[in-house]
Amino acid sequence: MEEMNLEAMRSQFATPKEPLAEQEIVNDRPIRETIMVKYKVISDVKVTEYTSAMFAFPLVLILYFAHWTSQAFVLATYLLVVFDVISTYNTHKFVDRLNFMEDDLVTVAHTMEEFKKKFNSEFIKSVLICILLGAWFFYEFWKHGYTFSYLALLGGVIGGIEGVRQERKAINAAQEIIDEIEKN
Repeated sequence: MEEMNLEAMRSQFATPKEPLAEQEIVNDRPIRETIMVKYKVISDVKVTEYTSAMFAFPLVLILYFAHWTSQAFVLATYLLVVFDVISTYNTHKFVDRLNFMEDDLVTVAHTMEEFKKKFNSEFIKSVLICILLGAWFFYEFWKHGYTFSYLALLGGVIGGIEGVRQERKAINAAQEIIDEIEKN
């Protein structure tokens, strides 16, 4: 009888092992570590945006005190910078809340897809506003009797190129995270 119970127990333990032996167990830690590296790129873009905003405040004030711009221009620029900081926070907040080492990978992929959409939308709005503000800046410059400034134009072009480059880095990193998840 005792032999029969022992044999029954062995067969019960063997049953769960058979399906497990047939299943492939994937260690997702390397995937998650790769995702963390790509997230660092997105995080760096966010820090660059915040740093740019910090430099905008004193720069615009210097332009005002040098009598190159009006109070309205300074106020509009400050509002744009505040809008950009809030927009950056709102775009990144869902990604920042993810725990890439523990959250479900489907949730991570979905969040990255949403991030891409929001980031592109906010980027397009920011570019349009910056173009209008740039045109206003050159009008202010001209109104105050200064000749056309190639230096200011060069600064605007370099800033625009860097903005597009940063935007592409963030979008590409988000897409690489999605691709890494879908691949596995």
